[in-house]
Parts: sequence; C-alpha cells; structure tokens
Amino acid sequence: MTTIFLTIFLAGTLAWAQPPKPKGMPMMKSQHFGMMQKMLDLTDDQIDQMKQLNLDRTKEFLPLRNEMAVLKARYHALVTAEKPDQKSINANIDKQTDLMNKMMKLRAKYSLKMRDILTEEQWLLIQSHKSMMKKGMSMRGKSGMQGGMGPCGKGMRGPGPAMGPGGRPGMFNEDIDIEK
Repeated sequence: MTTIFLTIFLAGTLAWAQPPKPKGMPMMKSQHFGMMQKMLDLTDDQIDQMKQLNLDRTKEFLPLRNEMAVLKARYHALVTAEKPDQKSINANIDKQTDLMNKMMKLRAKYSLKMRDILTEEQWLLIQSHKSMMKKGMSMRGKSGMQGGMGPCGKGMRGPGPAMGPGGRPGMFNEDIDIEK
C-alpha cells in the first residue's frame, strides 16, 4: 500500500513540476515551434506573422474538426446498428469526404501563406525537414513502435476496439488522422 501511495505521489509531483507551455500557439506544439524557430532563424516579424497565421488557421479548422468528430461518431453508430442502413452510411461517408476536401484546401491555403512569410531558403529547409520526418516515420512503422505489441496486439497505432490513430482512447477505428 505504501509503495502504491509513493508511486502515485511521485508521478503527481513530476507532472506538477513540468514547465507551463507558452500561450498563443494553440495548434503548434510550443516545442516544435521553438525548434522550427531556431532551425529557420526566424525574425521577430516572421515569428509574429507565424503566430497570427496559426491563430487564423486554428479558428478556421476548429469548426471543421468538430463537425468531423460528429460525423465519425454518427458513422460509428450507423455501422454498428442492429440493422445498418447503407444509404445513410453512404451519405455520412459523402459528408466526411466533402469535409476532408475542405480541410485539404485549407491546409494548402495556409501552407502557401506560410510560404509567403518565409524566405526561399527557409521554405526549402522546411520542405527538406518534412521529407526527412516522413522517411523517419515510414522506417519507424516497419521496425519501431508500430510493429510492436500495443493495445490488442496490433502495434501502438493499430486500431483496437476503442483506439484510433495514435492510440488515442475514445476514438473510433474509422478515425482519420486529420493533423497531417
């Protein structure tokens, strides 16, 4: 009993001791933004523009993400119903597809706006960094965590009964990673 108490106490203390994240960057993880800022050697003006761009992007994406969550929940209810209605399922899929189309166009819009803020060298550096990250992710998927035993024996990102992409509990198997 003492061991359990000490473990819980220590875990709580460590969690409480974590430094707070800077405000103003709701979508970009503050550490990622800090690394990008250093890697690109952003000017103060560029930093301000990027923060505003991210805020604008978040305001536009949030309602779409919420709508997608509702559609996915509805889809899950439709396909798990005792008597699934194919017409309703197809209509839900069409709505999700239309929404994904809107989101892809928004991603392109904000990517181009970011490109306008950065110099050509900075933009090329980001593109090469993204390319390296994608290669690293695909390698990790073959031999790293994804290939290992996670929930339901399907790897850390494998869909389980209540697990979606990234192993997030409470998400459905049909969940699509809309952050990438």
